[in-house]
Amino acid sequence: MDGVHRHPLCSRHNGGVNFPLVVANRLRPFTMPIVVIGVIALIVTFFVVPVRTWTSQRDLLDSRSTQYGVYEEVNDALQDEVDALTAPRACVRRFGHNSDTSCPMSVEFRCWPCLRPR
Repeated sequence: MDGVHRHPLCSRHNGGVNFPLVVANRLRPFTMPIVVIGVIALIVTFFVVPVRTWTSQRDLLDSRSTQYGVYEEVNDALQDEVDALTAPRACVRRFGHNSDTSCPMSVEFRCWPCLRPR
């Protein structure tokens, strides 16, 4: 046999065999599973992940909307209190004088509910 091996990949001179073709023939059984895994990975990346993100954002939006409604109710109640304190009737009721007349205190320290914005 003169040192020449029968197997084409083991010969010294490569025996005239196309090496990339031999490698491709060995990898052929693995190409279909690799392609299937790649397609599944793409489907998960472009469909499942955005749908999960969308549903979690929708749930977060619902909870934040509920919180916003509670804050709005509290804010409305506090605004009603502020309006009641700044009304002229509150000045008459709390300090016993009309808001049209000057405040009984000195000029530097006027009672703020009696002052009207200019």
